[in-house]
Amino acid sequence: MKTIYKFSAMLLILASIMAAGCKKVDVGYLSDNIRYGANPVVVDKGVFKIVTGIIPDNSTPPFKITLLDVRNKETGKREEAFFKESEITVWKEKYDPKTDTTLELINAKRVKEMSLPLQVIEKSGQLMFTQATDNVPPGEYLLDLQIENPNGTKKYEGITSIKVNNPVLYEISTAPYFILVEP
Repeated sequence: MKTIYKFSAMLLILASIMAAGCKKVDVGYLSDNIRYGANPVVVDKGVFKIVTGIIPDNSTPPFKITLLDVRNKETGKREEAFFKESEITVWKEKYDPKTDTTLELINAKRVKEMSLPLQVIEKSGQLMFTQATDNVPPGEYLLDLQIENPNGTKKYEGITSIKVNNPVLYEISTAPYFILVEP
């Protein structure tokens, strides 16, 4: 009879040790080292550009990425030009050079829309710069994002810098090297 009690007591102790040793595993992981591959992201004013998304550093998807702020790198103040909509021209149908031979036919396939200069795609973190960047002053800016996943939410201040340049108005691309290089 004593062996049954001993066996039962040992079984009870073993079960309580196993129960105490188990803990619930958190769902997901949200890294402190999320970043963009390009730093700085270089953008020409008035030119459409999409930049690859975030490098999640083994963080668990799905993500919900929100633009918090774009700050001037020198002053640290919010750059309001990134948050003002401007009118841009977008294509509503694809352009066919064989049939769209006049300006009237081309303009029939385009419409004017209001758009922000910078949009962050919510699931991937891709940065989409529109032609509305024409109204953003040239300079360097810091990007602040908020990223949410099943584990929680974190704010990333200065996750990357954005360099807005004036566009190149012309470019010599077929000239010999000795002409392009100044002595």
